[in-house]
Amino acid sequence: MPFNFVDGSLEEIHLFAYLSLRFKDLIQEYLNVELTVVHPRDHEFGLKKSNGSWTGCVGQVKEGFVDLGIGPFTIRGKAASSRFYH
Repeated sequence: MPFNFVDGSLEEIHLFAYLSLRFKDLIQEYLNVELTVVHPRDHEFGLKKSNGSWTGCVGQVKEGFVDLGIGPFTIRGKAASSRFYH
């Protein structure tokens, strides 16, 4: 999973990775499904480009390449008003 923290410590990064993978495990167990981890090729969570498309995990979900994005996402600025997040 992409973790691009500007001021995060390595311990925080490992904690987010652990929590994300643990969340995946809980989903698998609760829904009795198997999930596969797919890392975004661009190593980003998701930024909206000027052409309206998205990068990273968000782009992969929006384009239907994956069904679910798990990570320490935040929604800021223009993205907060995007229908994609509602």
